[in-house]
Amino acid sequence: HLPGILLTGDTLFVGNIGNVEHEHGDLEAMYRSLRRIESLPHDTEVFPGHDYGQKPSSSISCERRLNAYMRPVKLEQFRVLMGHL
Repeated sequence: HLPGILLTGDTLFVGNIGNVEHEHGDLEAMYRSLRRIESLPHDTEVFPGHDYGQKPSSSISCERRLNAYMRPVKLEQFRVLMGHL
């Protein structure tokens, strides 16, 4: 994380998040990482490790608004969204 810029690697994509369904995936670690990312200033530019979205970059403000995975405020809500009841 540089001032105003965040390289998110495989954690946060534009409109999506990385896969936690593989052998080494950790749903709770993903949740904690997203909460940390969400706490950054709204104008922070987000540059994912992969270009899977409609555009190659975004902002914290845009992801808060448009990315469903950034919305759950509790781990239980995140589990439901991810299909882990």
